[in-house]
Amino acid sequence: MRPAAKVALFLSGLLLVLVPGLASGLLAAADWSVQEPLVVGTGLLAAVARLVLAPAPRGWAR
Repeated sequence: MRPAAKVALFLSGLLLVLVPGLASGLLAAADWSVQEPLVVGTGLLAAVARLVLAPAPRGWAR
């Protein structure tokens, strides 16, 4: 495993431990996405469309 991957894995584990409710929230989101895939897919599609269609900040090129 590359050093950057080890650091990313460590930081994500640290985030799960330090942020209260994050682990249970992620589990609940995963469970909900299994039960309601159409709603989750629509939400993801809307988020991606919003990122793609949003104007770039001044000075940034796309």
